[in-house]
Amino acid sequence: MPRKPRQESSTELYHVTSRGLNKSAIFAQNRERSRFLNIIMEFLNEYNIMIFAYCIMSNHFHILIKAPIEELSAFMANILAVYAIYYNQKHHRIGYVFDGRFRSQCIEDESYFFNCLRYIHLNPVKANMCHSIEKYHYSSFQEYISPTPFGIINSKGFEIIKNRFESLEHFKEFHTFSTDKVFIDLPEDELMQRKSIASNLLDNMQDKLNIPAIDILDYIHTRNIYDEMIKDFFHISMKQAQTIRQLIKEELEQKGQG
Repeated sequence: MPRKPRQESSTELYHVTSRGLNKSAIFAQNRERSRFLNIIMEFLNEYNIMIFAYCIMSNHFHILIKAPIEELSAFMANILAVYAIYYNQKHHRIGYVFDGRFRSQCIEDESYFFNCLRYIHLNPVKANMCHSIEKYHYSSFQEYISPTPFGIINSKGFEIIKNRFESLEHFKEFHTFSTDKVFIDLPEDELMQRKSIASNLLDNMQDKLNIPAIDILDYIHTRNIYDEMIKDFFHISMKQAQTIRQLIKEELEQKGQG
Protein backbone atom coordinates (compact mmCIF):
# COMPACT_ATOMS: atom_id res chain seq x y z
CA MET A 1 0.00 0.00 0.00
CA PRO A 2 1.56 3.36 -1.03
CA ARG A 3 2.37 5.93 1.63
CA LYS A 4 0.08 8.90 2.01
CA PRO A 5 1.72 12.14 0.84
CA ARG A 6 3.00 14.23 3.71
CA GLN A 7 0.72 17.15 4.54
CA GLU A 8 2.32 20.43 3.49
CA SER A 9 2.25 23.51 5.71
CA SER A 10 1.37 26.86 4.15
CA THR A 11 3.91 28.49 6.50
CA GLU A 12 6.59 25.82 5.89
CA LEU A 13 6.66 25.32 9.67
CA TYR A 14 6.53 21.79 11.03
CA HIS A 15 6.66 19.99 14.35
CA VAL A 16 8.66 16.84 13.64
CA THR A 17 9.16 13.77 15.79
CA SER A 18 10.43 10.21 15.52
CA ARG A 19 10.95 7.42 18.04
CA GLY A 20 13.09 4.34 18.40
CA LEU A 21 11.95 1.07 16.89
CA ASN A 22 9.87 -0.93 19.39
CA LYS A 23 10.01 2.10 21.73
CA SER A 24 13.73 1.48 22.26
CA ALA A 25 15.71 4.04 24.23
CA ILE A 26 17.98 5.02 21.35
CA PHE A 27 19.11 8.19 23.18
CA ALA A 28 19.56 6.60 26.59
CA GLN A 29 23.05 8.00 27.13
CA ASN A 30 24.05 11.65 27.24
CA ARG A 31 26.74 11.09 24.63
CA GLU A 32 24.10 9.63 22.29
CA ARG A 33 21.95 12.74 22.69
CA SER A 34 25.01 14.92 22.12
CA ARG A 35 25.93 12.93 19.02
CA PHE A 36 22.46 13.39 17.55
CA LEU A 37 22.65 17.15 18.16
CA ASN A 38 26.06 17.26 16.49
CA ILE A 39 24.69 15.39 13.48
CA ILE A 40 21.92 17.98 13.21
CA MET A 41 24.54 20.73 13.28
CA GLU A 42 26.59 19.00 10.59
CA PHE A 43 23.68 19.17 8.14
CA LEU A 44 22.27 22.58 9.07
CA ASN A 45 24.06 24.51 6.33
CA GLU A 46 23.42 21.92 3.62
CA TYR A 47 19.68 22.54 3.52
CA ASN A 48 17.31 25.48 3.37
CA ILE A 49 16.00 25.01 6.89
CA MET A 50 15.64 26.93 10.15
CA ILE A 51 15.27 25.20 13.52
CA PHE A 52 13.37 27.05 16.27
CA ALA A 53 13.08 24.38 18.96
CA TYR A 54 14.24 20.85 19.74
CA CYS A 55 14.36 18.33 22.54
CA ILE A 56 16.10 14.96 22.62
CA MET A 57 14.39 12.48 24.94
CA SER A 58 15.45 8.93 25.77
CA ASN A 59 13.45 7.16 23.04
CA HIS A 60 12.32 9.98 20.73
CA PHE A 61 12.95 13.59 19.76
CA HIS A 62 11.04 16.74 18.80
CA ILE A 63 12.08 19.47 16.35
CA LEU A 64 10.24 22.67 15.41
CA ILE A 65 11.55 23.50 11.94
CA LYS A 66 10.87 25.77 8.98
CA ALA A 67 11.64 24.24 5.59
CA PRO A 68 10.20 23.59 2.13
CA ILE A 69 8.69 20.10 2.19
CA GLU A 70 11.38 18.62 -0.09
CA GLU A 71 14.18 20.09 2.04
CA LEU A 72 12.52 18.84 5.22
CA SER A 73 12.36 15.28 3.88
CA ALA A 74 15.98 15.32 2.68
CA PHE A 75 17.30 16.83 5.91
CA MET A 76 15.44 14.37 8.10
CA ALA A 77 16.45 11.40 5.94
CA ASN A 78 20.11 12.33 6.34
CA ILE A 79 20.19 12.97 10.08
CA LEU A 80 18.22 9.79 10.82
CA ALA A 81 20.40 7.69 8.52
CA VAL A 82 23.69 9.00 9.93
CA TYR A 83 22.53 8.53 13.52
CA ALA A 84 21.31 5.01 12.75
CA ILE A 85 24.78 4.10 11.43
CA TYR A 86 26.40 5.57 14.55
CA TYR A 87 23.97 3.80 16.88
CA ASN A 88 24.33 0.41 15.17
CA GLN A 89 28.11 0.60 15.19
CA LYS A 90 28.19 1.71 18.81
CA HIS A 91 25.93 -1.12 19.97
CA HIS A 92 27.26 -3.77 17.55
CA ARG A 93 23.88 -4.34 15.94
CA ILE A 94 22.25 -4.19 12.52
CA GLY A 95 18.78 -3.23 11.34
CA TYR A 96 16.40 -0.34 11.71
CA VAL A 97 16.85 2.14 14.55
CA PHE A 98 13.84 4.44 14.05
CA ASP A 99 10.21 3.37 13.93
CA GLY A 100 9.26 4.05 10.33
CA ARG A 101 9.39 7.47 8.71
CA PHE A 102 9.33 10.60 10.82
CA ARG A 103 6.00 12.19 11.75
CA SER A 104 5.22 15.83 11.04
CA GLN A 105 2.55 18.28 12.17
CA CYS A 106 1.83 21.51 10.28
CA ILE A 107 2.19 24.75 12.23
CA GLU A 108 -0.15 27.24 10.55
CA ASP A 109 -0.33 30.20 12.95
CA GLU A 110 1.65 32.13 15.55
CA SER A 111 -0.30 30.82 18.53
CA TYR A 112 0.34 27.22 17.54
CA PHE A 113 4.02 28.02 16.98
CA PHE A 114 4.59 29.32 20.50
CA ASN A 115 2.47 26.63 22.14
CA CYS A 116 4.41 23.97 20.25
CA LEU A 117 7.73 25.50 21.24
CA ARG A 118 6.65 25.42 24.90
CA TYR A 119 5.38 21.84 24.59
CA ILE A 120 8.72 20.70 23.18
CA HIS A 121 10.66 22.37 25.98
CA LEU A 122 8.43 20.88 28.69
CA ASN A 123 8.85 17.27 27.52
CA PRO A 124 11.63 16.35 29.99
CA VAL A 125 9.67 17.75 32.94
CA LYS A 126 6.51 15.86 32.00
CA ALA A 127 8.55 12.68 31.63
CA ASN A 128 10.12 13.24 35.09
CA MET A 129 13.59 13.45 33.58
CA CYS A 130 14.20 16.71 35.43
CA HIS A 131 12.41 19.07 37.83
CA SER A 132 13.09 22.18 35.78
CA ILE A 133 13.56 22.73 32.04
CA GLU A 134 16.51 24.96 32.91
CA LYS A 135 18.33 21.87 34.17
CA TYR A 136 17.88 19.82 31.01
CA HIS A 137 20.85 20.15 28.63
CA TYR A 138 19.44 18.56 25.49
CA SER A 139 16.71 20.98 24.51
CA SER A 140 16.66 24.39 22.85
CA PHE A 141 15.50 26.04 26.06
CA GLN A 142 19.15 25.96 27.10
CA GLU A 143 20.10 27.79 23.91
CA TYR A 144 17.53 30.51 24.44
CA ILE A 145 18.67 31.29 27.99
CA SER A 146 22.40 30.65 27.57
CA PRO A 147 24.95 33.35 26.72
CA THR A 148 26.82 30.73 24.66
CA PRO A 149 24.14 28.83 22.70
CA PHE A 150 24.84 25.37 21.27
CA GLY A 151 24.40 26.63 17.72
CA ILE A 152 21.35 24.79 16.37
CA ILE A 153 18.69 27.47 16.81
CA ASN A 154 18.52 29.82 13.83
CA SER A 155 19.26 33.48 14.57
CA LYS A 156 15.70 34.34 13.52
CA GLY A 157 14.51 32.23 16.44
CA PHE A 158 16.24 34.54 18.91
CA GLU A 159 14.66 37.53 17.16
CA ILE A 160 11.21 35.96 17.40
CA ILE A 161 11.61 35.31 21.12
CA LYS A 162 13.01 38.79 21.75
CA ASN A 163 10.10 40.42 19.91
CA ARG A 164 7.47 38.24 21.59
CA PHE A 165 8.69 38.47 25.21
CA GLU A 166 9.65 41.53 27.21
CA SER A 167 12.41 39.72 29.06
CA LEU A 168 13.97 36.34 29.72
CA GLU A 169 11.82 36.08 32.84
CA HIS A 170 8.66 36.52 30.77
CA PHE A 171 9.91 33.80 28.41
CA LYS A 172 10.43 31.47 31.38
CA GLU A 173 7.02 32.36 32.82
CA PHE A 174 5.39 31.50 29.49
CA HIS A 175 6.50 27.91 30.04
CA THR A 176 4.23 27.67 33.10
CA PHE A 177 1.06 28.27 31.06
CA SER A 178 -1.21 25.52 29.68
CA THR A 179 -2.96 25.07 26.36
CA ASP A 180 -5.91 23.20 24.88
CA LYS A 181 -3.93 22.11 21.82
CA VAL A 182 -2.64 18.59 21.17
CA PHE A 183 0.82 18.00 19.69
CA ILE A 184 2.22 14.92 17.98
CA ASP A 185 4.15 12.69 20.34
CA LEU A 186 4.31 9.08 21.42
CA PRO A 187 0.76 7.64 21.23
CA GLU A 188 0.52 7.28 25.00
CA ASP A 189 1.62 10.89 25.46
CA GLU A 190 -0.93 12.15 22.96
CA LEU A 191 -3.60 10.27 24.90
CA MET A 192 -2.48 11.94 28.12
CA GLN A 193 -2.59 15.35 26.44
CA ARG A 194 -6.20 14.75 25.45
CA LYS A 195 -7.02 13.41 28.90
CA SER A 196 -5.67 16.55 30.56
CA ILE A 197 -7.67 18.84 28.28
CA ALA A 198 -10.79 16.68 28.65
CA SER A 199 -10.43 16.97 32.44
CA ASN A 200 -10.64 20.74 32.05
CA LEU A 201 -13.77 20.33 29.92
CA LEU A 202 -15.26 18.21 32.70
CA ASP A 203 -14.43 20.89 35.28
CA ASN A 204 -16.22 23.49 33.16
CA MET A 205 -19.23 21.18 32.78
CA GLN A 206 -19.27 20.58 36.53
CA ASP A 207 -19.29 24.32 37.23
CA LYS A 208 -22.09 24.89 34.74
CA LEU A 209 -24.33 22.06 35.99
CA ASN A 210 -23.34 22.40 39.64
CA ILE A 211 -23.07 18.65 40.17
CA PRO A 212 -20.01 16.53 41.08
CA ALA A 213 -17.80 15.45 38.22
CA ILE A 214 -18.16 11.77 39.12
CA ASP A 215 -21.95 12.09 38.84
CA ILE A 216 -21.60 13.58 35.36
CA LEU A 217 -19.68 10.48 34.35
CA ASP A 218 -22.16 8.11 36.03
CA TYR A 219 -25.47 9.49 34.77
CA ILE A 220 -26.23 8.26 31.25
CA HIS A 221 -27.56 11.59 29.97
CA THR A 222 -24.66 13.77 31.15
CA ARG A 223 -22.12 11.06 30.30
CA ASN A 224 -23.36 10.97 26.71
CA ILE A 225 -23.20 14.75 26.45
CA TYR A 226 -19.64 14.68 27.78
CA ASP A 227 -18.60 11.95 25.33
CA GLU A 228 -19.98 14.01 22.45
CA MET A 229 -18.13 17.05 23.74
CA ILE A 230 -14.81 15.19 23.78
CA LYS A 231 -15.42 13.68 20.35
CA ASP A 232 -16.23 17.05 18.77
CA PHE A 233 -13.45 18.93 20.54
CA PHE A 234 -10.68 16.59 19.38
CA HIS A 235 -12.34 15.40 16.14
CA ILE A 236 -11.92 11.78 17.18
CA SER A 237 -14.15 8.70 17.16
CA MET A 238 -16.76 8.05 19.85
CA LYS A 239 -14.79 4.98 20.95
CA GLN A 240 -11.68 7.13 21.51
CA ALA A 241 -13.75 9.69 23.40
CA GLN A 242 -15.15 6.98 25.66
CA THR A 243 -11.63 5.70 26.35
CA ILE A 244 -10.57 9.16 27.51
CA ARG A 245 -13.68 9.51 29.66
CA GLN A 246 -13.03 6.13 31.29
CA LEU A 247 -9.44 7.12 32.12
CA ILE A 248 -10.68 10.29 33.77
CA LYS A 249 -13.30 8.38 35.75
CA GLU A 250 -10.71 5.87 36.97
CA GLU A 251 -8.49 8.73 38.09
CA LEU A 252 -11.33 10.38 40.01
CA GLU A 253 -12.17 7.09 41.71
CA GLN A 254 -8.54 6.57 42.68
CA LYS A 255 -8.53 10.02 44.25
CA GLY A 256 -11.50 9.00 46.38
CA GLN A 257 -14.07 11.05 44.53
CA GLY A 258 -16.17 8.05 43.52
